[in-house]
Amino acid sequence: MSTIQWEYELVEKPFCEQLKGMGWQWLEGDPDLPETTERASSRDVLLRTRLEAALRRKNQAEAALHFRAWFIRTGADWLAARVKDLLPRFGGGDITVCVA
Repeated sequence: MSTIQWEYELVEKPFCEQLKGMGWQWLEGDPDLPETTERASSRDVLLRTRLEAALRRKNQAEAALHFRAWFIRTGADWLAARVKDLLPRFGGGDITVCVA
C-alpha cells in the first residue's frame, strides 16, 4: 500500500466519515479537477462559497432570535405600563404587574 493510500484509508477516510456522522456533507473530488468540488485550486482547504452561505444563515438565525427576545421584552414592558395606566380609571388600586 502506498503512503498516499495508507494516509487516505487510515486518516482521511475515517475522519470524513466522522464528519458525515455529525451532519457534514462530503464532496469527493479529483485533485486534478478542483472545480468538481467548488474549489479554484486543489490547495483550497475551505469551500468558501458554502462557508459564506452557512455563516449568513447562522447570523440571520441568531439575529432573528435576538430580535424576537427584544420584541417580547419590549412588548411586555409596554403592556405592563398600559395596564398600570388604565387601572386607576376603573377603580383599581396600586398594583404590581408581572409579566412572565
